[in-house]
Amino acid sequence: MIHQVNSSFASLAETVKNDVKRTTGGAFQQALGNALGTTGAPAMQTTPAASLEEVTSTRCDFRCDSPPTIQNMTDELLDMLDLYSNQLEDPAASLKSLEPILNRIKTSAGKLLEQTEKTPDTDADLKEIATQSAMMANNEYIKFQRGDYL
Repeated sequence: MIHQVNSSFASLAETVKNDVKRTTGGAFQQALGNALGTTGAPAMQTTPAASLEEVTSTRCDFRCDSPPTIQNMTDELLDMLDLYSNQLEDPAASLKSLEPILNRIKTSAGKLLEQTEKTPDTDADLKEIATQSAMMANNEYIKFQRGDYL
């Protein structure tokens, strides 16, 4: 019984080869022959899965001990203080127009101090810069509320 199936399969394969050879010029026949292993073409070589290796990552030469949020928050606060300083020098700017900027500065300074205290493993230099920036911002808020710029 098995022999009959194999011979039937072989005759079917031969018929398909002949039909395909007439219509495609032999490209499909070669692919089919490779799949059936009946051509003289060398079989495809496969690599065993054991030969695959892990791709190693490249080394980064920078050190980032602190979360980037503290650095970003400090940069943002310093940018706001710079804007505030420029607004103070502008004679056309009123103190009433400076109040919203100063309120944002105070809020940002409070969040920065809170974040700095939450992360004790922060780089000491960055922590010092963040703390000084926040204290300077709070001093400016107090000076503004006290009326030093009237």
